Amino acid sequence: MRSPRPIAMGRLDGLVALVVGGGRGLGRETALTFADEGTDVTVAAGTKTEIGRAAEGIRSLGRRDLRLSEVIVPEMPLPYTSSYKRG
Repeated sequence: MRSPRPIAMGRLDGLVALVVGGGRGLGRETALTFADEGTDVTVAAGTKTEIGRAAEGIRSLGRRDLRLSEVIVPEMPLPYTSSYKRG
């Protein structure tokens, strides 16, 4: 259950957002926040189940979940930060 926010609703009416990693955790909350603000949202996630759950949340906020297709994003390891050097 999401708690209400003290943000003015509808600031992003008419826009479309693509949220990569939007199926769970912070990415899902980002997708729902966009929807809360009036944005239609496309979610890319690791599984069709995650995409479906996020889409349900988006629709429950009165926005469209724009499924171009089931966008599955494979998990990829992050690069080692210790190997990064500033030049």
